[in-house]
Amino acid sequence: MLFNPTDEQLAEAIDRSSFARLREQEEKDGFRERPEKAERFFREGRAGQWKDVLTPAQVQRLVDAHGEQMQRFGYLPL
Repeated sequence: MLFNPTDEQLAEAIDRSSFARLREQEEKDGFRERPEKAERFFREGRAGQWKDVLTPAQVQRLVDAHGEQMQRFGYLPL
C-alpha cells in the first residue's frame, strides 16, 4: 500500500507523534505500554539520554536482542 499524504496531513502526523504531544497525552489519559514500576513511559525525549541511565550490561542486552535492527537503522556502532 502506498501512502500519498498531503502536506497538511503529513504536518499533522508529525505533530501528533512529537515527544511533547505524546507526553501530554500520557499525562492526560495514561499510556498502557507503561511498565507498572515506571512513573511514566515518556521520560525525557532527549537524544543520547540512555547513556546516562542504562548500565553497560543493559545496553549489551539490548544489542544482543535487537542488534540486527539497530544496525539496519544506523544505531550501531553506539
